[in-house]
Amino acid sequence: MDRYRHNALGETVLLGIGRELTIPGPTDGQEVPKFEVTLDAKEGHNVAATIAGDNGTVVQFFHDGTIAVGNDGRDIDEVRNLRREATRDRKRNGIGGSVTVTFTGNYRPRNLREADHYIEIPERTSPPSFRLYSDEFEIR
Repeated sequence: MDRYRHNALGETVLLGIGRELTIPGPTDGQEVPKFEVTLDAKEGHNVAATIAGDNGTVVQFFHDGTIAVGNDGRDIDEVRNLRREATRDRKRNGIGGSVTVTFTGNYRPRNLREADHYIEIPERTSPPSFRLYSDEFEIR
């Protein structure tokens, strides 16, 4: 994980690839993604696709599997790296990991950066407080 300032107002974190799961996750009932990115390992660390939110949040997917998450007008508040393991009760349901990135402030840029896909991110209320599920743990 590499955190850096990409412009005078915004900050980005580059997320690397974690370890491969030893047990495959479930596939039943998965949502169909609204946007898919095709990766070509031969392209290395070149951008495969960019998703931009109307609040300045940007997610870039790179061909080498890394992901950059940033905002064009806000600093990073927290980066949380979480994991769940298979247990006797859960078995395959919900194993894996997740990363949560939150930003400070409420600046919304007038001009959005060029992207392959745009999403609307309403901010009528503050985000909920961070909490771990009872069977999650944070990787530091």
